[in-house]
Order: sequence, then C-alpha cells, then structure tokens
Amino acid sequence: MCEHKKYSEGCYDCRFRFLRVKSYSHSREVEFEVKARNGLYFGVEIEIECGIYTPGEVLEAIKLHVTDCWEFKSDGSLNDGIEFESQPLSLAQWTQDKDKLEWIKHLPKECKSHDTTSCGLHIHVSRDGLTDTKVEKINFFTNLFAKELQKLGRRQTNNYCHFKSPEFESREYGKYKALNLSLGDTIEFRFPKGTLYGPTIRATVQLIAAICELAPTFSRQELLDAENDHVISDGIWGTFISRIVEGDTEVSKHTWWARLVPYLKKKGMVDKKLKFNDV
Repeated sequence: MCEHKKYSEGCYDCRFRFLRVKSYSHSREVEFEVKARNGLYFGVEIEIECGIYTPGEVLEAIKLHVTDCWEFKSDGSLNDGIEFESQPLSLAQWTQDKDKLEWIKHLPKECKSHDTTSCGLHIHVSRDGLTDTKVEKINFFTNLFAKELQKLGRRQTNNYCHFKSPEFESREYGKYKALNLSLGDTIEFRFPKGTLYGPTIRATVQLIAAICELAPTFSRQELLDAENDHVISDGIWGTFISRIVEGDTEVSKHTWWARLVPYLKKKGMVDKKLKFNDV
C-alpha cells in the first residue's frame, strides 16, 4: 500500500483507496495522527445520498480534496449513497484542522445529507478514554435529555436511532439507539441528523465531547433524582449548558467555544446574552 496522504494520479493503490466504495464490512488498521491529551478520540461517519450521480462519480469529483483520513463505504440504510468514515482524531484536530472536511465543499450540488430521511451523522468515541462508570453516566444523561438532544441533533427518532428509558449501562445489545453501546472499542452517538455543513459537524463533535466530559461529573443519585423531578432535571441541563458557555471544561482548551456556543444560540439553548434558556 502506498503512503500517499492524498490522491496521486497514476497510483494503483490510490485508485483503490480514493475512488472505490468498499463494502460496509471493510476495515483498515486504525491510525492515530496525534496523541489526544485526554485519551479521547472521535471518529465521524457522514452519510450522503448521491442524487443523480453514481457513488463512483462522486468520489471522482472530490478525489483531489479528500485526505487519507477517510474511507468510503456502502450502507444498507441509504438509497444510493456513500458513508464517509473517518479515522479516529483528537478533538483539537476536528476543531482546528479544516482540511479534514475540505472535500465536502467539492461534492456535486445534487448530493444531500440533511435534506433526506435516510442520512445520519454518527460520532464514535474511543472507550479507552472512558471507564465503564463514565459510560454508564453518559448513557443515562443522553437518554434523560432526549428532548434537548433531539433539538440539537435535529433528527427525529426512527428505526435507526431511538432514545430509551435512562439506565446505567456500559454495554448493551443492539446498535440502533441514540447511543449505541454494542461496540467493543467505541461508543457511538447516533442522534445527530446528517449534514454537509462543516461548522455543524465540528460543533456536533464538540457537543459529544462535552457530554463525555461533563455527564460523568454528576453523581448517580443526582441523575436518578433528575429522572423524577423536573426542577432537578432542568438544573442539571442548565448546569451542563452554562459550563459550556463559561468555558469551564477541559475541552474548551481546544478553541471549541467559538464553534459550539453559536450553535447553542441558533438552537435556542442560550439567549443573546449567553444565558441558559429552558427548552
């Protein structure tokens, strides 16, 4: 296999890597470009429908702009589309390295993701950076605040993504959940709707990073009480949003504030003065 990081004309390996849609079961060796300071890596899956083009024609259009970070796969949930699957990257890479998403600007305009009923935006988080106790709280938090996360994720519950009753679980059978715990090496957030807008993709990664950092800071009893008391529930969600806005997080060191906070404003989670809004 060649070592080209971008498509090189005349290279047989590049034609296989950059111009061929692989089967859904295809996998390659995981590569870490940089070391994440907190041990968390984020893999992104962007689903698109190709419109009037074949998947091969779409890959041809972006071949000079996409990097070796991405794999291109078929997906049975799509009508005639491609699933773009990234290598695991640190939060800083997703926030600061615009080249990772540069290819989106060169897709044929007929390609769709947000304006479909089939496409999702899935974010994988490495389990190596999380304990089982943290995953249990992340799972409880994600399902406890289904209404709020549906508003932020923009995706309605369907057969491929649904919230359930909050439970302290770190592993679970069945992938089609808002938070999929059935995988060995990652947990997968499936509630965001597909998009081809780079700032929204980066803001979504930052939101997931915030959930993974802040949800475990609440005690089990606080989360259990919030399930049965709307006042406590509103207080926990308000604290979550306020800590993001105030930059009171480890991940805020990666200049994520400038991406996520405007997105929270756009979705009505904070007002013009950056104060928490009850949704």
